[in-house]
Amino acid sequence: MCILAKRPSLDKFEIDSHEFYEKLVSSDEVPTTSQVAPEQFKDVFETALKEGDDVICITIGSAASGTCQSAHIAKDELEGEGRVDIVDSNGLCMGTGYLAVVAAMMLEDRQGESGSAV
Repeated sequence: MCILAKRPSLDKFEIDSHEFYEKLVSSDEVPTTSQVAPEQFKDVFETALKEGDDVICITIGSAASGTCQSAHIAKDELEGEGRVDIVDSNGLCMGTGYLAVVAAMMLEDRQGESGSAV
């Protein structure tokens, strides 16, 4: 979540890069960020589980953000509704992205297997 000019926006979903930089130039405020709320994770997890999918959620490092904890709270609220695995990347940038790419490649190679096999 990005907060710029007192307006919270989901990065890349509610505000694109072009709009972000336009507002950055025109605003006197420095942008801030906020962790994803458990309810937002829960909504996404529920959608995937209702479609019969397992969830592998790779978050930025818990030492730097409460995002991983939010994901665990959402998972706990959905106990028994399907398979949800939370992975703390222990990173903030490229390492987290790399974990997501590797997980996707492993899932592709293991078609038909559950997410927990990854």
